[in-house]
Amino acid sequence: MRRALKDKERAKGFAAAAKRFAGFQHAGDVLSPVRAKTTRFVQLDHGTRVNGFPIERFVLVHGPSGQGKTYFTLGIEDSFLDHGDFAFHIDAERTTPIKWARSVMRNANSERFFASRPATYEETVKEVRKFLLALKAARDAGEVPPETCAVVVVDSLRKLVPSGIMAKILKDSKDAKGIDGMGGRAAQIKAAMNAAWMDELIPLLEETQAAFIAITRESEDPNADKWAKLAGLDFKVGGGKAPFYDSSLVVRVSRAGWVSEKKGEDEDAEKAKAIVYGERHCMMIRKSKLEVQEDRMTRCYFHTSNGVLVPQGFDRARDVLELAEKFDIVGTGGKGGGWLTWQRHRWQGRHAAVRKLTASPDVLLELETQVRTRFEDNEPEEVKS
Repeated sequence: MRRALKDKERAKGFAAAAKRFAGFQHAGDVLSPVRAKTTRFVQLDHGTRVNGFPIERFVLVHGPSGQGKTYFTLGIEDSFLDHGDFAFHIDAERTTPIKWARSVMRNANSERFFASRPATYEETVKEVRKFLLALKAARDAGEVPPETCAVVVVDSLRKLVPSGIMAKILKDSKDAKGIDGMGGRAAQIKAAMNAAWMDELIPLLEETQAAFIAITRESEDPNADKWAKLAGLDFKVGGGKAPFYDSSLVVRVSRAGWVSEKKGEDEDAEKAKAIVYGERHCMMIRKSKLEVQEDRMTRCYFHTSNGVLVPQGFDRARDVLELAEKFDIVGTGGKGGGWLTWQRHRWQGRHAAVRKLTASPDVLLELETQVRTRFEDNEPEEVKS
């Protein structure tokens, strides 16, 4: 009885207090779930734990030179275009030829795919802002469906050179020394500008429903301890602290190995005349603010083809098959080993399976759909950070 009266008094108090907070929104109406777009990288979609690539978020991508960073971002752009969304590629490196983009992207000729090679940092910021606000205006005007979003890629932050500020630094630092010829001041200026840009970008991405990917420089860390070296984490990420700390996702892309097949029985690979079919790239998710914050990194992979076994570009069949085996959807073994089985299908070896699946898009889609239904039942591969 006493407890019932106490609860009644408490409820009355809360009801009175609620009037004082009438102008505030409930947390559930503000802190919305992470929105994501499925991509051609099925293993990445599994690794992010949100079934895709996050939108309304800032993502940082880094890795060794020439090991798949730009390839990866072209795949993300192509995935957004697949959904009927927009993509804007800032080629500050000036190293992405349209011929290559067309060879690996299905949608390189889409009227929703844009690119730019701005001359200065300030011009880049202005163009990105203009692009994002144009997206919002088109959506608000009903010119595109309300769920339409976009992805912006800057390749890379290191090549964005400030105009007026840099000119002043050059003028005042003729005799300055250092790695950049200015006593390190150029890097400090860029880091400060990156921080200021992040302050604008974070709310702008939410307002315009867009994803942003910045590729940044990675260099060897001479001060890394032995544990970092053993884990392969003996590197530094450029661009200052802001891009890393303001990002919702940090992905390191590197080459994990070659996809090849040995012809002949000789144990010597050269004598056996191994045939290379492509590359296997590792995507290490080093930081995530998506669903949970962890002290571990998530590791997943994607494959690219050189055109020898399957058409040049992303080897999606191999990505799907790898997870299908891991989830025990595709069985292995059989007479003499090396056989893969799934439903009515039977393939002698992974290369044969990849070739058949690539040639049968409907079958590949069916297998991928089955793989995606198993995401929640299978934890992504984790490594200690």
